[in-house]
Amino acid sequence: MSQATLKSIAKGEQPESTPAQQMAAFKTQIDRVKPELQQVLGPRIRADAFIGAAWAAVLGNPALVEADRLSFFAALRKAAGDGLVPDGREAVLNVYSTKVPNTHNKWIKKVEFVPMVGGLVKKLYESGEVTYVDAAAVYERDLFAFRRGDAPAIEHEPYIGSEDPGPIVAAYCIVKLKNGETKREVMSLRDIIRVREASKSKDKESSPWNKWEDQMAIKSVIKRIYKQLPKAPALERLIDHDNLLESGGEHGAAITPASQQQAAPGASTRAINFDPSPTMADIAGSRMPETREPAYADGDAIEMEQSAGLDAAMNASNESEKPEARADSGAPTVSYAQLMDMINRAQTLDDLAVAGDLIQYLPPDQQQDVSDAYGRRYKQLKRED
Repeated sequence: MSQATLKSIAKGEQPESTPAQQMAAFKTQIDRVKPELQQVLGPRIRADAFIGAAWAAVLGNPALVEADRLSFFAALRKAAGDGLVPDGREAVLNVYSTKVPNTHNKWIKKVEFVPMVGGLVKKLYESGEVTYVDAAAVYERDLFAFRRGDAPAIEHEPYIGSEDPGPIVAAYCIVKLKNGETKREVMSLRDIIRVREASKSKDKESSPWNKWEDQMAIKSVIKRIYKQLPKAPALERLIDHDNLLESGGEHGAAITPASQQQAAPGASTRAINFDPSPTMADIAGSRMPETREPAYADGDAIEMEQSAGLDAAMNASNESEKPEARADSGAPTVSYAQLMDMINRAQTLDDLAVAGDLIQYLPPDQQQDVSDAYGRRYKQLKRED
């Protein structure tokens, strides 16, 4: 960030940029994390394909451009860690609104990684114990029969007429194991409603239940049939993550701390060095809890903090999130995250001084942390001077 840009922020100004420039900058940020994502993905998925799917998701959903970039990259890292491509089939990048703490009812858009039916089915096959999976939603006009007992069976004839098939009335899953067994599970509408009602996001427009009702019903029956199957750790982690989202937990809560990270099969496990100075990951991890359930205890480093490239992309991502001027006083409104970002990326003492002048506009309970970060960065720049 140039000194001119920093000074314009201090004055409450917002540098102009065209939508095309914003998209180009966003694409550059995504491409920058390719090497780190490839380490997480391992040999089974090419980072080019993964990033291509992520960029297609951005082009198809303008809300992703407007959302918090830190949460966007965290969602990418989580999807990569679980070995799922955000292509809408295996996983999606969902945008939701959350309230910013210590503000007067200010809300921001954030991004969370949501596994879809294709992702759960993929992990079933990858377990090595499954040879066949069939899962579907049943609609009112479909012909459906389910029989238990000594000769269990499921018969489903989907309605293919020109009229609407009607609402979902059930969901089922059939799994064949390599030992020859066949497992079946059916969830009635009553069961599906119970699962939906347990979701804390069900009444929100951004809820997966409101966007992908059929997918959520099918996911619910797959998660239920998993209880009958041989244990598959990768699928179990994915189900835990999905259940966390359903219970209202924030996306970051599902990110494994670096000390407990389990790499994807075949992925490199070498240590990745990163700058120990305060980063946007530090801020999101321990300083900015949301109104959803706490992600993790203070001091835990989120998984993405391991990567210098991801860290740089996140620090650069808030370039467009400029402070607004207070209507009542004309003084700039600067957030904790923005100011810490300015301090971390200041290249000269003059740049740092601009950030220092803005500390006074933070809430009193945040000023000490930022002042400490200012002092550390001052010493670093002084040594380099």
